[in-house]
Amino acid sequence: MKICAAMVLICVICIVTPAQSQVKQSARFYPVDVVSDVNVISSLLAKDSLNNNDIITISAVSCGAIRVAKLDSLPSNFDVLIKDNGYPDRQQLNSLSIEEFINFEEDWLRRFGAADATVALLESSVAKSPQFPNDINVGLFSEWITVLERVSCDVRARKPSNSDAVAGDREKKYAETLGMAVFGIAVIVVDGFVVVETGGLGTSVIGMASGGWGWNRVEEAFPIIMELWESLFN
Repeated sequence: MKICAAMVLICVICIVTPAQSQVKQSARFYPVDVVSDVNVISSLLAKDSLNNNDIITISAVSCGAIRVAKLDSLPSNFDVLIKDNGYPDRQQLNSLSIEEFINFEEDWLRRFGAADATVALLESSVAKSPQFPNDINVGLFSEWITVLERVSCDVRARKPSNSDAVAGDREKKYAETLGMAVFGIAVIVVDGFVVVETGGLGTSVIGMASGGWGWNRVEEAFPIIMELWESLFN
């Protein structure tokens, strides 16, 4: 799997790396594995109903994805990316259409192996939350993913008494919200990679705005996950 992921990454780098770069390339992002994790999560969330084992599986995949993001120093790389490129102002954000954003994100997610269920998750998520944030607080992002790692890894370790039983509405909401947080992380990683490897040529504004959209998904998920974790699992 790691060999296949490396081959995909090399092929994409060959496609997107320009002859000249307009921005510093000090940040590093690794999109293939996190997109693969989102594929697992999105395929489960696409089911008509979730059982208790699905909840544990989504927690386990999320735990691994967030741990890898931390090991890859995602918060500090995201911070460097913002400092190198800046974040779009309100006028620039308003100039981006939702269709343009979806097409950009779907194209790059597909290049890194996104499944149909992941693309469907993108489209449904954008329909619910089409706005870009005005600014990004990377310090908060680092705190959020540290806590989400602890929560998802804690739930992963639990053994449901009846793994095949249909999960309740609140358990389902927990899984959906956690999955959306991981999807937000994946969007940040994909967009960060694109902006860095293209040198920002034609991608800086939309890539940074898209990363902001991913940040927003983690921001929205955090308080919901905390409330559900405390009420369901403690």
